[in-house]
Amino acid sequence: MNADQIMTPMFTRPAASYPTLLLPLLLVATLLALAATPAAAAEPAAEPGDEEQAEPAPVGVKLGDFRIRDSRATEGIKVRLSFTLFTSVPEDEAEAFRQKLEARRGRLGDAVLVAVRIALPEEFEEPNLARLRRRIQLQVRRGLPGLPINELYVSDFSYLIE
Repeated sequence: MNADQIMTPMFTRPAASYPTLLLPLLLVATLLALAATPAAAAEPAAEPGDEEQAEPAPVGVKLGDFRIRDSRATEGIKVRLSFTLFTSVPEDEAEAFRQKLEARRGRLGDAVLVAVRIALPEEFEEPNLARLRRRIQLQVRRGLPGLPINELYVSDFSYLIE
């Protein structure tokens, strides 16, 4: 057997013919990879001059400062909360959102108060306040369906359990 031949159980093939066998396999693998690539990944990235296709930048809107005192007789504790709520809306809808918010500020306060009162004391101790934010968001959606709030942000949060 020559040094440039490789023995296989079925047949003997010269080593020089292997590159010609691999070429069609590589071509098929490349075509399959391109076919499996999502269309969004294949499209070129948007250029900076394409503003009409881009979404407007979100703007933070302050929903209000809240100071709530809640007595829980069944648990024998008093809870004092203080926080500021924000949400983000698209820049082109910010002014209309602020007008809707001003018209419904009382209902917003009621929804936040209900959400805090039904929350468990453990929810106030979470680092990101995920469950409390979710409760507030659900109460706001239920009480104010015309006010589109997709995400809430809590700032200056403090609580005291007595």
